[in-house]
Amino acid sequence: MKDLTSRSELAVREPCFWRTTLQGIECGSFRNQGLGFCLLTPPVVLIAILLVTPRCEVFGLNFTVAGELRYEIQRPQGENEPLFRHYEIVVDDCNWKVSVELDRSTNRNIFVYQYDGANLVYYAQNPTTGAKVLSGMVEHSLVPQTWLSTAGEFVWLAFASHCYFEQVTNATVWSFEALRSRSGIVRRFEVPCEYSFAVEQPHLLNRVSYFTDKVLFLKDDGSLSAIPSPTFLSGEFRSSNFTNVSGFSFPTLFEYRAFRMKPDVKTTNDLSCILVVTGTATNLSVNSKSVTTVLPASRAYIQDLRVAQPRTFVRITNGVIPTTNHPIVESAQKRSARSAAIAELAAKAERPKRSIQRNLILLALAIAFVVPFVIYVLRRDRVA
Repeated sequence: MKDLTSRSELAVREPCFWRTTLQGIECGSFRNQGLGFCLLTPPVVLIAILLVTPRCEVFGLNFTVAGELRYEIQRPQGENEPLFRHYEIVVDDCNWKVSVELDRSTNRNIFVYQYDGANLVYYAQNPTTGAKVLSGMVEHSLVPQTWLSTAGEFVWLAFASHCYFEQVTNATVWSFEALRSRSGIVRRFEVPCEYSFAVEQPHLLNRVSYFTDKVLFLKDDGSLSAIPSPTFLSGEFRSSNFTNVSGFSFPTLFEYRAFRMKPDVKTTNDLSCILVVTGTATNLSVNSKSVTTVLPASRAYIQDLRVAQPRTFVRITNGVIPTTNHPIVESAQKRSARSAAIAELAAKAERPKRSIQRNLILLALAIAFVVPFVIYVLRRDRVA
């Protein structure tokens, strides 16, 4: 995969058609209605095509979209109880910020995802209480991960994912899910996919199909263990009802569905829908806001997923996320390492105590079973 933190030579060029599949890339010129020619390309020549094919990009486009989300877990029995959110996303070229407000929530009811070209930061805030201390996490990624049930990743998929997908070359993309080990390590992983862009500028993503072909486990040392499985559709995204705003086309409706295989599966099409997220766009504007990535609170306590040391929490006092080689981050890693070492020593000290306790319990159980039998034998001998 190409470097996902930089873009060069971005300009409005000849509109082009992209539809990436698991077998290769289909592409063509929209001068001939988008289907004037079509190439089904094997993976071995994908790089060559990417080098010579016009790019579908608009440099420096800035826009804001606000709307509503309906988050509905599909229950196997009983009625579904949808949850509702309001969202706003500000996109400035490849930088973006998503804010999701949870309806009927009274605690930390605004969740923010923001990407500044290098760091993807997540934090929660409650403006009604005026909290001056934020908590959250930061990672190196263009793709947001699932964070509780806030559903901000699907807003990103509808309006800000084109910078990422335009640079994907191997029909695999980062999953929204993150693996977590017992030792505190967090690791992202890729999954197979098929996707396509809208015809009109700014050529936003309009279709994605995610697939699962293995079950992954993250070990305590950070390595992955994989169990192959039949390939099945695990997620599907569609955007529609595009409208024109200042010469650019934006969707006003989008939907994401998550699937899993049925317990009595016979084919890979035996799927159950487990989640439906529906989004509507009610307000759209171009060149309206800039992306502000400075944290709104003067103090923040952020888990740093960019570094190798697990459970590293960085104290921020100026609203700016430091680089990974900053003394603040290096000091936080040392604190985390010391805490992990102390916890390991304490665990080792507890093991003999637990072993003694376990042995005493086993002895007590053995006595409880043996004593009645001995009494019974003694009484039988006396009678005899």
